[in-house]
Amino acid sequence: MADEVGEGGIFTKQALRSALPQFEQVDRRMRDLRSHGWRIDTNREDAQLSSSELRLVYVGPRPGDPSFKSKPNIRVTSKERIEAISAADFRCSQCGVQLGERDESEAGFAQLRVIRTGAGLIVACGLCANGAPGQAQADFDLLRAYLSRLSTDELSEFRARVRAGDMLTPLESAMALAARVPREIAVKHADEALDELLGQDPTSAEARARR
Repeated sequence: MADEVGEGGIFTKQALRSALPQFEQVDRRMRDLRSHGWRIDTNREDAQLSSSELRLVYVGPRPGDPSFKSKPNIRVTSKERIEAISAADFRCSQCGVQLGERDESEAGFAQLRVIRTGAGLIVACGLCANGAPGQAQADFDLLRAYLSRLSTDELSEFRARVRAGDMLTPLESAMALAARVPREIAVKHADEALDELLGQDPTSAEARARR
């Protein structure tokens, strides 16, 4: 599927069954792939799809790869679910939407799920849940890479702030996101936000002169 459909490609279960007649229980096998980080969207997550279509958004580890290992079906208990959602401040760990907030899901409001991964429990809304395990693993890998560059004092400060729930300030969050986009785009958005706060037309002569 990864080679024939490719990331971003659209397919149907019937076409998949026809292409892979040797495999039975296609639905169960797709659930298996999702549990390993693959993201396969239906029309509930992607309004451009018909009811019979699916989109392969993200390809995770492939069956046969060393990183693709059978995982025990360990159910998340009610106690674990409540504790995980509470610790996440009742928000999706991927997009930040709050429990009950209006969203684009079929229900019309955010519902949170707790997913067990190899690195622990993660909280995700219905729209993010399919790709959450793969994204979480990527985030964990990136976090380890950042931590490896910190000094002993910085690591101590990091541990203390995380334990205390003292996470990023709005400015620090914005700086972290700015590092992931082209610099000129970050500056452009900052200029627009400043103009909006000052009540200026971003196309005015005064705004252009200030830049």
